[in-house]
Amino acid sequence: MPSIFSSIPEDIVHRILARLPKCYHPMIRGLSKEFGHLIRSPEIEKIRARLSKDSMYLYSEYTPSVMVAVGPEIFWISRGSSPQSVMSVFDSRTGKVRKGPSSTAPRCVRCAAAVERKVYVIGVNPKDEEGVYVEAFDVKTQTWECGPVPEENVEGRCGVALDRMVCALSSTLEDIPNCYNTRDGSCDFIKMAKEDSWGSTGACVIHNILYVYYAEMGLAWYDTKDKIWRKVSNLDPLNKLKSVALGDYYGKLALLWEKESEGCGDTKEVWCQMIGLARIEGAVRGTAETSHLLGSIPRDYRLQECLSVCA
Repeated sequence: MPSIFSSIPEDIVHRILARLPKCYHPMIRGLSKEFGHLIRSPEIEKIRARLSKDSMYLYSEYTPSVMVAVGPEIFWISRGSSPQSVMSVFDSRTGKVRKGPSSTAPRCVRCAAAVERKVYVIGVNPKDEEGVYVEAFDVKTQTWECGPVPEENVEGRCGVALDRMVCALSSTLEDIPNCYNTRDGSCDFIKMAKEDSWGSTGACVIHNILYVYYAEMGLAWYDTKDKIWRKVSNLDPLNKLKSVALGDYYGKLALLWEKESEGCGDTKEVWCQMIGLARIEGAVRGTAETSHLLGSIPRDYRLQECLSVCA
């Protein structure tokens, strides 16, 4: 037991640390070996499980929307063209949903992503689809503000944040701008691999590197210098998985996929494998952990969004 906790009963120490958001765990482990062993204690994991600190949330979508996570909250914003786009907020700490402030202008939402605790939403005026504009929701002040005017018409629907850009990925576009720079409104593009297919849930950014799961290539990362996709090395073949989703789990990549349950039941299984990632010179090396079953979901459900929250 670290000396700072030596006078406190061990069970109380476990309860204190279990309530600490996991995004602070790397910092705690770096304090000393004793803290590192303590934060990984099975007792802490048991307490977090009882408190629903590490949970999988299922959302049944009745109206089309985009979803973005910031800290412990998940924001979903309707794609519709109502006078003001509706936003709802799910707080993973309480399990409650509240209505957020509506946007300031009508739009058909194309994509959204979080950059520095602001939710950037790219949309078009329903009466003029050539007029692309951007709004940002400030999580701290709970207010909407206009973003820099995009220099070009940004296309695409799968939103990720990369180097302060909102990238609307799409496999059907040819050199059409799909990345919006939140600093000045300038635009760029990321071209997906032509010869391979991918799903909109199979993309995420970890430590400012974009990862995508391709049906044939498996797990790949985008080399922004050479503008090319490269395969993550040191992994067993990952090209036979069904309905894949990717997420950032405190610096590791969470790889989720669907698997048919044994028999002819009404459910299917969701499996997960954690993959550690290390940038080594011009490559990214992966270290896969043992895969495990997360749970079962109704057979007619499908993975549509994969978001990481810091509860």
